[in-house]
Amino acid sequence: MDVCPGWRLGQRPRRYRRARAGVLRPVPGLSITGSLSYGDITAAGSVQVDLGANFAAERYWYSRDGVHFIAAPLPCPAATMALLSGPHAGRVSALCNGSPSDVAPGINDKQVWAAARLGGTFRPSGPVFVSPDQEEFAAASAQAMTVATIFTLAVTVNADRTWATALTQGNGAVWSDLSFPSATTGVVMCSTTSNANQQVATVYRTTDTGRTWHPLTLP
Repeated sequence: MDVCPGWRLGQRPRRYRRARAGVLRPVPGLSITGSLSYGDITAAGSVQVDLGANFAAERYWYSRDGVHFIAAPLPCPAATMALLSGPHAGRVSALCNGSPSDVAPGINDKQVWAAARLGGTFRPSGPVFVSPDQEEFAAASAQAMTVATIFTLAVTVNADRTWATALTQGNGAVWSDLSFPSATTGVVMCSTTSNANQQVATVYRTTDTGRTWHPLTLP
């Protein structure tokens, strides 16, 4: 306990507690080394961590309590990068993306792989499709998933059998924090450049599992 500064003569000193915060520390064993490293983490109903390096090495872990982690089969095939999504009705999905060094720079093959349970074996869930570089991936349910690429938000509502463009950004965009707090409602942050060369940041929301997205008016 420390005396609060600034008290007056004759006034009883006020007291306060020092603010305390936890210290972030590396999780033992959850690491990977490489000149080009990348990864993804999701904490929706469980914690999943995927780390890769140089499109040659990858490791994947899951945890039900955020404390004890278990190594499990990789969510994506070799030489690809995984974007993770939390379990829905037991199903765990990951968007597997090709290396940016593939032919046709900026254009990557994508495919959803899924496991029937957390810690299970991932297998292809739908066809391979090609679109500009991916930035975000999230599932609203076992059937509905959304992918943010540079120019579009693409959505599937039939477990990756077909995809449709739900929102287009003609000038390109940086997407972040795509998430679905419920099976129908989702949000995403979009940062783009207007035709007047002005930076514009917008929050979009969907209330129909990703089929349509509209700007969110904030107070």
